[in-house]
Amino acid sequence: MKRELSNNNNIADQVTKLPSVQNEALTEIIKGLYQGKPLLGPGGLLTSLVKDLTQIALQGEMDGHLQEDSLEQGGNRRNGLTTKTMKTGTGSFELEVPRDRNGSFEPQLIKKRQTILNEELEENKRIVIEWDNGVPSIVEWVFTSWSDNTTLVSVTNSGFKGNGDKMVKNALDSTGGFALVLAGAKAFIEHNISLNLISDRFPESL
Repeated sequence: MKRELSNNNNIADQVTKLPSVQNEALTEIIKGLYQGKPLLGPGGLLTSLVKDLTQIALQGEMDGHLQEDSLEQGGNRRNGLTTKTMKTGTGSFELEVPRDRNGSFEPQLIKKRQTILNEELEENKRIVIEWDNGVPSIVEWVFTSWSDNTTLVSVTNSGFKGNGDKMVKNALDSTGGFALVLAGAKAFIEHNISLNLISDRFPESL
């Protein structure tokens, strides 16, 4: 086993020295492949690649922002980093977002309160969106097929912020809201009946 691992490491070293892969991030991923490291999940190779590419993109955005500032008024510069947890289809990772001294930098790839890199869609299986109803959070819809030709739909709303009381309130509001949505969807899909649950619960007069 040790000899096999040593051989794989030697091959990885040879491959990563090729001109086509002279990139630090790619080098680490290729070595990880030969070492049998997982592709997905926290610390997975693809997760690391997504993190590196996102980090590079944000640094590029900051470079462009500072260049524009210098042409207009000057005096702006980098001012450290902020860290937040990002969720992707390959796994979660800690992302370092650059800051500027003037506080005028607005990232485009990853918005300031964004915690999902891209909304995720697995056809007939799963939907993940970032939900901002005054309180940013993450909503995951999972569709599970059952043997009797029916589908179980489960909704998970996570990522609430604030103190304990506020998070409990948001969770209860979310539970009630999505319960209404699912009940209305079931009535419409299975019986072609529109229950108007949302509009009846929140009439304009109120």
